[in-house]
Amino acid sequence: MKTLLIALAVLVAACHPIPPSPPDPGDDCGRAYEHLGAVGCEPSRPESGTWVDVCRNARRNGLMALGCINRAATFAAADACGVNCAPK
Repeated sequence: MKTLLIALAVLVAACHPIPPSPPDPGDDCGRAYEHLGAVGCEPSRPESGTWVDVCRNARRNGLMALGCINRAATFAAADACGVNCAPK
């Protein structure tokens, strides 16, 4: 019976997707994401991964200058920096 309960628990856990973890505010992209939230901008979710993942990948390739994003004080300013914002 105990084995059946364990197997059932594993099956249920496998059927429920694990929600994505919140961005790590300890890196530049995580801090930029948190800043966007503070100005009312929820970046549009990419087709795969998270906005923070896309940001990190872009930064590794010399793209995604975060200066404009981190200076943005409004939703409109974040949008002007090229972030596709969805209002919160």
